[in-house]
Amino acid sequence: MSDQEIIDKIREGERSQLDQIYTKYRTEFIHWAVKEQKCPYEEAKDIYQVAISKLYENIISNRLTKLTSALKTYIFSIGKNKVHEFRRRENIKIHDLRPLNNLISSDMEDIMEFEQKIVIIGKFVEKMKYPCGEILKMFYFNKNSMEQICITLGYKNVNVTKNQKYKCMEKLRIQISDHFKKVFQTKQ
Repeated sequence: MSDQEIIDKIREGERSQLDQIYTKYRTEFIHWAVKEQKCPYEEAKDIYQVAISKLYENIISNRLTKLTSALKTYIFSIGKNKVHEFRRRENIKIHDLRPLNNLISSDMEDIMEFEQKIVIIGKFVEKMKYPCGEILKMFYFNKNSMEQICITLGYKNVNVTKNQKYKCMEKLRIQISDHFKKVFQTKQ
């Protein structure tokens, strides 16, 4: 099957074609991003996810109707642009996470610096079960839009995705609050 036929099948709703593309180029893309683009491994994985989401979005929205290059080239091109975006954001990443800053109460403000709090929050997010950990990482750390998260995780629509993100934030808030209550009780 040609690349153009694959694109057409995806547009017709054959999601299995997208899954095959995802699997086919994933390892090679990550290796390329790490080696050639000097991208950290975890970010390379995330960027590949975003590149595939963008491919899908472009197909469904008819922004990509006819390929002028190989499908692999198209995906790697999206990925290269995302790597450059990642590098630009890397300098301001900490500042972009301010909404997460509120998860740790102001009582602890004297105890830890903002960056320390973000590291702690990141550890809590990493331990969260699917889909919460994934949603929060994609939104806050990878800067995916709610539309991208909706497509990538297969939610019915953006409102359902937003509702799930809200529930996940509440779970995260409770986990962090409970953790620090235990820590402060131990210290007293």
